[in-house]
Amino acid sequence: MKIYRAHKLLVLIAFILIGLLSFGQEDFDFKKFESFSLKDTIYIDLNGNNIMEKVYIKEIECRKLFIREEGSKPIFFGCGNKDGLDLLSEVEWVDQWCIVFDKQVKEVLFKEDGDIDKDTLFNLERPSIYIGKKEAGGGIITYKEGELYWIHQAD
Repeated sequence: MKIYRAHKLLVLIAFILIGLLSFGQEDFDFKKFESFSLKDTIYIDLNGNNIMEKVYIKEIECRKLFIREEGSKPIFFGCGNKDGLDLLSEVEWVDQWCIVFDKQVKEVLFKEDGDIDKDTLFNLERPSIYIGKKEAGGGIITYKEGELYWIHQAD
């Protein structure tokens, strides 16, 4: 009887440890990434100029996502502002984010009428930021040819 209880306890502990180790990891479809809490500040060189940008989310009137680089005008998305990325005028929907280190990621392309056209592969030049909503998808904020670029990840 004692051996059965001990075995049952070990199985329970194993399931708890597996759950803790995989917490937050199952929601990202990338090979190599680092996940963060939305309260965290992410430091990353998004544009490749060897100056770290500070990326964070802050509630001011409504939720805003900021990209700040020392000596440059801050970029932000949310509250109707989209700073060059048409799909990001609001960021209230975001409930997860991470740094993506993959060299190649899926990009969902759209037709002019807004319907999904096809999936293709996009080559990331450097680590980038994924923002999304669990079980719904999102996109990657990166740079392409020196300009901010959104890689749509949801179908």
